[in-house]
Amino acid sequence: YILPEDTLRVKYQGIDYKVYATGGKKKDENLDRYDVWNYKLYITANIKGKKRKSLLVAQSVYSDLKINIIFAGDIDGDGILDLILDISQNYNAYSPTLYLSKPADQKEVLKPIGGHTSFGC
Repeated sequence: YILPEDTLRVKYQGIDYKVYATGGKKKDENLDRYDVWNYKLYITANIKGKKRKSLLVAQSVYSDLKINIIFAGDIDGDGILDLILDISQNYNAYSPTLYLSKPADQKEVLKPIGGHTSFGC
């Protein structure tokens, strides 16, 4: 899981990427989880000499944060990292979302293309 103040650095195809989260968090000792607010997840990279940044997820409140990386690799064949993230906001949900680099503009790293949310029992 990528919580506020967490940073993940990835080098892929010679490009250094930084995935990081901002916001507030407080440990819920009774439930062994974090309450999170003002959550934002970003990715940055220097691609072809230009610094790029994308906001991947923004949510005001999470009671059971589950944001995690399901897949990282080059899906669209342009040599730039693409991601599939589970961006669910609930313990009982699964929301895989596809982020591709090809449709992103010159200031962005990735753009969300599609997703699906399913709920459990």
